[in-house]
Amino acid sequence: MDTPSPAHRHRRGRATGRAWLLPLLLLGACSPDDLLTAPDAAREDGPVALAAAALPTDPAYLAPIDLGVLPGFHQSEATAVSDWGVVLVVNSRVDVTFHESAYSVGGGPQISIGHLPGASTGTYALDINGAGVIVGVSADRAFRKVPGQAIEALSGVGTPSRAAAINATGVIAGYTRFGSVEVPWRWTPGSGVQWMGVPSGATSLNVTDINDAGVVLGNAGTRTYLWNAAGTPSLLGTQSGLTKTIGWALSSSRVAVGYGLRPDGTKEALVWSPRLGTPIGLGLGYTASAHDVNASGRIAGARWDGPRSRVGLRAWTRLGGTTLDLPAPGPAGDQWTASALNSCGWIAGGHYPMGGDPLQGQGSHAVLWKRPACG
Repeated sequence: MDTPSPAHRHRRGRATGRAWLLPLLLLGACSPDDLLTAPDAAREDGPVALAAAALPTDPAYLAPIDLGVLPGFHQSEATAVSDWGVVLVVNSRVDVTFHESAYSVGGGPQISIGHLPGASTGTYALDINGAGVIVGVSADRAFRKVPGQAIEALSGVGTPSRAAAINATGVIAGYTRFGSVEVPWRWTPGSGVQWMGVPSGATSLNVTDINDAGVVLGNAGTRTYLWNAAGTPSLLGTQSGLTKTIGWALSSSRVAVGYGLRPDGTKEALVWSPRLGTPIGLGLGYTASAHDVNASGRIAGARWDGPRSRVGLRAWTRLGGTTLDLPAPGPAGDQWTASALNSCGWIAGGHYPMGGDPLQGQGSHAVLWKRPACG
């Protein structure tokens, strides 16, 4: 089962100026964020994407904290950050054949979470909730790790399986492969597994998130879906001109974020509002993806301003209609991505030094951006 990208998961919780670049909307002088609360009559056509220049740096964020790597590993990536500032970090070697997952409290030293027996490829931790329960995949099996207890395989979900996300009440969402079909599920402590419906005609499927109401977000084939409490999937909208959509994260108010794929292979960062049938494109440049959203409506992601051979990857955050880059100290060619955020707006992501040699300690490192105030 392929590990979804971005290095991603989130936050837990989701309880969670003027922009230099405002997308042009066919609806007139309103921003995509206006559409999240606009009357139903004001909808659908999304923005015309503009070529973005570098954006101002968000002054509310401190310089990123480098979370480093565990001994014996060459690179790391952050996949989630809890409301208590606990960051999940996945470490790997240059050949990426083995993963060691750990957690860092507020940017402190990494502490390994261990492995399930027989984990020849290690452990990939994907999410953490406010109670500190961690979920992911180890030895091709979905797992959870409760604080103070050993890592354990989830009962009843079979193998190969993946626990993709956990909400504030401890309900876990994931999927299991049976032959050539992936089947989504919701797992509850004490009740076990609830199998959910597979969208008709789906040739591939993954689950990416679950909100505190138990609504599950995922992708099947070329489209994005939500699963309700009964496990029934419903299709989210798309924009004309996109060949595929991917949903990454879902807030408690059912705002989803992700991206749409254009025919030329570039990406448009998308926001799905529960009030609109069509997702809103954020118009953040040549190619962009939104990776997480919290209950305050803050979004985080990554974008390229132009073809990769000429520009770096920038980490960004958006709140109230304003998109700003995150602090990115160091050489201009270095690459940065924002993968996950919590309810206070702390953002976990990655730093990829241009031309760095992982064997010399210059590989990608997980990072954490803090902000003094919540939001």
